[in-house]
Parts: sequence; C-alpha cells; structure tokens
Amino acid sequence: MGKVHLEFSGWTGDTPEVPNSSGKFAIEVEVDDARTVHDIFEKLALNYPHLVGSIYEMKSRVTNERINIFLNGEFILPAEIQNRKLKDGDILTFLPVLAGG
Repeated sequence: MGKVHLEFSGWTGDTPEVPNSSGKFAIEVEVDDARTVHDIFEKLALNYPHLVGSIYEMKSRVTNERINIFLNGEFILPAEIQNRKLKDGDILTFLPVLAGG
C-alpha cells in the first residue's frame, strides 16, 4: 500500500471540509497499487463529499469541465479517469480553469 498526494491550487469553491485553505491545500490518500483516479474520488468522498462533488460527479462519472486534473504534471483527459492507474508517490493536481477577458 502507498500514498497519493493531492494538491489543490487556486481553489475558490465552497469547501466546508477544508476551511481557511486560502485557495491552496493538500491531502494524502492511501492507495493500493491497482487504484485508479476514479477510486481515489470514491475514497476521498467519504471524508470530503463537498470537495469531490465540486470536481467529479460520482454517479455519472463526469468531471467538472471547469477543473483541470494533472497526474505528475501531465493533463488527464476526462475519459482517462476511470482507468488511469495510480502508484505510490503519484501527485494529482487540481487546478480551476482560468478564463476571462
């Protein structure tokens, strides 16, 4: 068993489980070597349901289009969430999409 490090930067959403985060925080999650990104969301939802709900819809398995997800610095396509395997020491980064003009 290992750990995956989750990093959240530029976070402005309402996340009552992570008060006073100043928009940046991190969470460590225990994983088996065969775990996928979807499995991490399932495990994380036990303690952080609002946080997961702002990123990923568990029932429909659809990611929020306003959140980019990176695995070790590489962008993950929404279609990869179900099958992308994780291993000890991986870093998942969640960044809100910036737009405007």
